[in-house]
Amino acid sequence: GEEGFGEAPPYFAVRLGRCVGPGVSHAERMSFLRFSAQFLYHTLWLGDAAADARGAVMCRLARANRASYLSAQARLDVPMAGHSRGFLAVHRELKGAEAAVAGEGFVQEVPMQAVNVSLGGAGVPARIAGVGFGIGEDAAFGSEDPRVGEVRLDGEALWFGGFCISAPESPWRWDDFRGEEASVRGKVVVCLGNQPEEFDEKVRDAMERKPEPGKRVLTYFGRWMYKLENLRRLRAKGILLVHTEASYSYPWSVVKNYAAVETLMLRDDPDARGEGTADPPPPLLLRGTLRGSARLAQALGFPAVAAVGGTPAGIDALFAEAAAPGFKVRPLVLPNGRDPVTMTVALKFERRELRGKNIVARVPRLAEAHKEKAARQAWEAVTAEGISIAERLRSIPAPDILLAAMAAPLERAEAVIVSAHHDHLGMKVGARGEDVIFNGALDNAAGVAKLLVLAKLFARLAKAGLCCKRDVIFLVPTAEEAGLLGSFHYAANPVAAPLASTVAIVNFDGMNIWGETDDVVGLGDDLSEMGALLRAVAAAEGQTVSPDPDPDQGNLYRSDQFPLLRRGVPALKLTHGAAFRGRDAGYHERVVGDYNRRVYHSTGDDVAYINGFEAPYEAGALQEVRVAARTVYALAQSDWTPRWHEHSPFKKASERERDL
Repeated sequence: GEEGFGEAPPYFAVRLGRCVGPGVSHAERMSFLRFSAQFLYHTLWLGDAAADARGAVMCRLARANRASYLSAQARLDVPMAGHSRGFLAVHRELKGAEAAVAGEGFVQEVPMQAVNVSLGGAGVPARIAGVGFGIGEDAAFGSEDPRVGEVRLDGEALWFGGFCISAPESPWRWDDFRGEEASVRGKVVVCLGNQPEEFDEKVRDAMERKPEPGKRVLTYFGRWMYKLENLRRLRAKGILLVHTEASYSYPWSVVKNYAAVETLMLRDDPDARGEGTADPPPPLLLRGTLRGSARLAQALGFPAVAAVGGTPAGIDALFAEAAAPGFKVRPLVLPNGRDPVTMTVALKFERRELRGKNIVARVPRLAEAHKEKAARQAWEAVTAEGISIAERLRSIPAPDILLAAMAAPLERAEAVIVSAHHDHLGMKVGARGEDVIFNGALDNAAGVAKLLVLAKLFARLAKAGLCCKRDVIFLVPTAEEAGLLGSFHYAANPVAAPLASTVAIVNFDGMNIWGETDDVVGLGDDLSEMGALLRAVAAAEGQTVSPDPDPDQGNLYRSDQFPLLRRGVPALKLTHGAAFRGRDAGYHERVVGDYNRRVYHSTGDDVAYINGFEAPYEAGALQEVRVAARTVYALAQSDWTPRWHEHSPFKKASERERDL
């Protein structure tokens, strides 16, 4: 415990820091919304009129961000009494808004399982064509079925599905199964990561803003999550994904680390049970990832030659075959061309039940009955400040705020979501005196702080009758680091508003503490008209919109906007660009790159790192909050709904949600 927090639960600890000057009291730490509202009001709405108060308010924001630090989580399964102090702080501060979960207040429980996987049969490794594969060094295994205690395959014939993509009607016109879908029913299929390079060229042609030459553009069809979804739809028994660093954009060590520890899964996964289909397919019995090594090449009948600075030749041959026009799923056979490549494995699953917690709050839309009162309050708010707030808002691409407050309400209830996850990685085993806490200062206490700023802003605007025509929902999900589990659960159980009436989601994951930029990035902006909105907002802030700097990484699919995006909700993950004002061309790579390489997902992501930069909460952070506030306001205070671009793979999902 620290300064008024009492004794911390055994799996949690709170890291709280200092701003400048004397020590910060417990009361100051816990008054986040009061301070953050002043910060946003003075810097966004009143501009230079509050310049004298700016420094003090920034210091308060810094304190507040520290107060919202997520407790280090050794486990995500501790019930409410033992949830992170950061969770409790966010839960308490969002009570300035309205509870959004009927009968449950602000908390949406997320039923999960913690799963340990081991090799059965006294640790005998899995075997493919007689070649052994151990957990961690060579493979990672699991099952989508939350009920199974063991999985046994004995001489199971394997099939090769190439990239395992079924998209004959998409703009890319690619189908690895070509009328052979029935062939993989009940089979275990080997799938390559990523997508054919032909996809990249077609995607690049469809994009309004082209990425840097030479950069690959990963679509949803290239993500491992899509391949699971597709094989499940085809009623396969299992999937074996082939990992190479080139195709996954991260090393095998990432997979190895997850394979060696207890992992989390949703206990009642609507995707795994085939929700929404007349004849739901069963979950995949076997889900595995194989290291694309010389060992795997040998098992598949290629020479066992180790790779020198790249992928083994045999694995490269599989990629070349899968990328060739006319490829079609086929059984894997040994070099004699006759005998099948088979797999034998015995897996044991130890499971325990647990519950995570999403926080969900709502700032409700203005009702018809409140129009006259809202208009009067809006005018009083303007005259009380002695300044025309409406003038300050004219640059926002939405109707004038006073006129909009008096406008007729929408024909149906609609909503906009703002999200930021509250979990992190927990603690590690370390020597005495070693820092073992993954603090999560930027990832994602800072993102939660931005969300809380907007929650207070929109609550105050609503109270003054200045906003909004749509509900603004604040979603703070759990278990993002475990695979977006909290947001997947919300997407399947949207307690605050049906997805069919949710017009957009804006997600935060981190904060720009490194300085102002001339550009902003909105992951997902090329899929819908959200891109046009972001360009208008950026122009109002004197910025341009840059394309995803790392389109080959698939970052759009790795944060909490994605589960709603794949169900048809237009999305933006807002972040900063790389053109830092007053800095040399190499500043982004040198400074932000250092964070990504050395600090991200390490115990060094703490308040000391943030305070190592000059005025970390004032320049780039302020820009990000203003861009987010303008974007959310434009969506919440208008009747405009962003439409999908034709090349978006999520356009059909949107149509399905609206047909339900």
